[in-house]
Amino acid sequence: MFVVSYATFVATVKSLKLLRFNKNMNILGYTMLYVAQPLLSFFVAMVTVFIAYCHLAFLVYNSLLLEFNSFMYTVFTLFTLMLSE
Repeated sequence: MFVVSYATFVATVKSLKLLRFNKNMNILGYTMLYVAQPLLSFFVAMVTVFIAYCHLAFLVYNSLLLEFNSFMYTVFTLFTLMLSE
C-alpha cells in the first residue's frame, strides 16, 4: 500500500515537470525545493519517535495482546490506530 502511494506521489511530481511553462508551477517547484530539507528533518524525527513508541508498545503489550506479538504487527497496529481505522 505504501509503495502505491509513493509511486503516485512520484508520478504526480513528474507530471508537474510537464507543466513548467506555467509560472505558478515554477513557484510550486521552487517551494518544494526550499522546504525539502526541513521536511526531511521533520520526517526523520517523527519516524524516530514513532519507532520508539512502537518499541514501548511491543515491550508492554507483547504477552498480553495478539496484535502486538511481533514487532511488525505492533508497527502495523499502531499505524492503524494512528489513522483511526
